[in-house]
Amino acid sequence: MPAATLSYILWPVGPALQIAICVYLWRKNLRARYPLFFSYLAFSVLSSVVLFSVSRVFGLNSEEYFYAYWSISAVRVGMGFAVIYELFRMALKPYHALRDLGAMLFLWAGMMMLLVGVLTAMNGTAPNEASRVIAGVLNLERSVRLVQCGMLLFLLLFGNKLGLTLRHRTFGIAMGVGIYAATDLLLVSMRAQFGPEWAPAYSLLRATVFIASCGLWLFYVVRPEPAPVMMPSMAQSRPILQRWNEALAEASAGYGSGAPRIDTPDPFTSTVEKTVERVLRRDIHH
Repeated sequence: MPAATLSYILWPVGPALQIAICVYLWRKNLRARYPLFFSYLAFSVLSSVVLFSVSRVFGLNSEEYFYAYWSISAVRVGMGFAVIYELFRMALKPYHALRDLGAMLFLWAGMMMLLVGVLTAMNGTAPNEASRVIAGVLNLERSVRLVQCGMLLFLLLFGNKLGLTLRHRTFGIAMGVGIYAATDLLLVSMRAQFGPEWAPAYSLLRATVFIASCGLWLFYVVRPEPAPVMMPSMAQSRPILQRWNEALAEASAGYGSGAPRIDTPDPFTSTVEKTVERVLRRDIHH
C-alpha cells in the first residue's frame, strides 16, 4: 500500500484518540487541572474538522485551504507552547518561587519566539507572500519543538527530585509531547536532506508518531495516578531545587518588605546576586 494512501487512512485515528482523551479528562474532573492541555486537544479536533471541510469544498490546492491550514498551524504552535508552560507549572507546584521565576522566563521566551517568527514572515528575501507565511510559521514551530524537548529533558533529569516518576500523569503527558517534538524535528531534517520525494514517507511517519503520542496520553489519563511524594533523601540533603526555591522566596520577601536599600541602582540585579550568594553559602555549609 502506498505511503500516501496509508497516511490518509491513519488521518482520522489521531482525532479519535484526542476526542477520547477529552472525554476522559471531562469525566474524571481533570479538565480544571489541565485546562490548556484540554483546550489544545479540543482545538486540534476542531481544526481537523475545519480543514477537512475546507478541503472538500475548495480543494487541497486552493488558496482558502492554504491560509486556513497555516493560520491553524500558527495557533496550534502557540497552544503547544502554552501546554508546556502548564506542565512546567504543574511540575514545580511545590516550589512557588521557582514557579514564578519560570513563568517570567516562559513569558520572555514566548515573546522572543513570536518576534522571531514575525520577523521571518516579514523577511523580504522570500519570493512571495505564501513563502514568507510558511517560513514564519515553520520557524516558530521549530522553536516551540525545541522548548518541548527541553521540557522532557528537564523532567528526565529532575523528575525524581520533584517527586514525579514515569507513573505520574504530568510526566506522561510531557513525555508524549517531547517524543513527538523530537521525532518531528528529526523527520523535518531528514525531509530537507532527502528532498520532496521523501514527503509521503515523512507524512506517514509523522502521523504514526502522533498517533503513538495520543495513545500515550490516553494511557496516562485513564490509569490511576499516585500522589507526588518527595523522596526520603530529599528531606535529608535538601536538593538544589529546594534551596533555590527558599532563596528566591527569601529574596522576594525581602524585596517586597519595603525596607530601605542602600547602593541598589538595579533592584532586580541586586536581588539575583543576593539569591546566588545565599545558595552558595548554603552549599558550602552543607
